[in-house]
Amino acid sequence: MITDQDRAAQQVAGESSSGGPKRIAVDDDGKAIAIIRAEAGEGQAPDGVNVTTSSTEILAANASRKWAVIVNDSDTTMYLAIGQDAEVNKGIRLNARGGVIVISRTGDIFSTQAVNGIHGGSGNKVATVQEAQ
Repeated sequence: MITDQDRAAQQVAGESSSGGPKRIAVDDDGKAIAIIRAEAGEGQAPDGVNVTTSSTEILAANASRKWAVIVNDSDTTMYLAIGQDAEVNKGIRLNARGGVIVISRTGDIFSTQAVNGIHGGSGNKVATVQEAQ
């Protein structure tokens, strides 16, 4: 049986016009939510950021941002705010175990402002961040 994720992966298989890989972001159910056409040499290496129970900067402001991907690698739901402090149960919900947000000039969400995160659990939780400029 071919899943939606398989179909989406087939649709984006290959390279972008400059030879860079095409990437796909999926939601918690494995459904495609965004396609990122990364150009060769574009994007920093993914980085892990500790998110705490206080508003924490996950992604710094960057006027040159083309796209950014933030993935919740923890077991606790995170909440994000763009350009302001994050608060639990407010803003953009990033579900546990792989919740993802794509910030892209060609997508529904785009900002060059800082992105802050918070969680309502205990201890530090990790979000993985990658950005291209």
